[in-house]
Amino acid sequence: MIKNYLFFLIVLFLYNCSDSKHQDKAVNKKENFVYLEKNQFKINGNDFFPIMLNYCICIRNVDSQYVASPLKGFGLPFRYDSFSKDSIHKTIETHFKIIKNMGFNSIRLVGPGRFKQQNNKLYLQVFTPKTTKLVPLDEHYDSYLNSIKSVVEMAKQQNLKILFLVGDEYWDFIGGKGTFPELLKTFDEVGKQFKEQLNQKFKDIAKEKLDSY
Repeated sequence: MIKNYLFFLIVLFLYNCSDSKHQDKAVNKKENFVYLEKNQFKINGNDFFPIMLNYCICIRNVDSQYVASPLKGFGLPFRYDSFSKDSIHKTIETHFKIIKNMGFNSIRLVGPGRFKQQNNKLYLQVFTPKTTKLVPLDEHYDSYLNSIKSVVEMAKQQNLKILFLVGDEYWDFIGGKGTFPELLKTFDEVGKQFKEQLNQKFKDIAKEKLDSY
């Protein structure tokens, strides 16, 4: 069901959005962040419609540095296009330029938080050339955040917004056991509410693109 409702995740865009049950609360209108106001996405007071593409990354150990790196595919670990920090960043910059030129304005970043919880401690999954290893997140927090920050900055250069896709281990670690299924239930409820509106918007965008050729 989840893969059939991409908009479940869109509505939590940078988590400045909320479902209609919470519209009576004050809206967070932080500059350059997307928020939801009266069932309409907004940014800096203007209407915004996220057109989003998945972008899959992992955290790699490259020359003893943690670097956020693109993966060639969801099912193709340990296959990379670049093997130094600079070349990885150039690859991401090129990808983001292409994504922007294709008409997308947002990226769903898949894989920034591959975590495992063991003994009430959170571990980060780090990719090496041929395998993966788990490192304590609290001991590598700054390195991890800096690697993600680099990707965010490259997206900002292309005026692309980012939604972070984080897995069940992290959500359950933050909110306690059972948080992730409850979150998916919320996605489901909000997705059903927005389904018709989003389908129509996609049709309008497709028509506009076709008419422009």
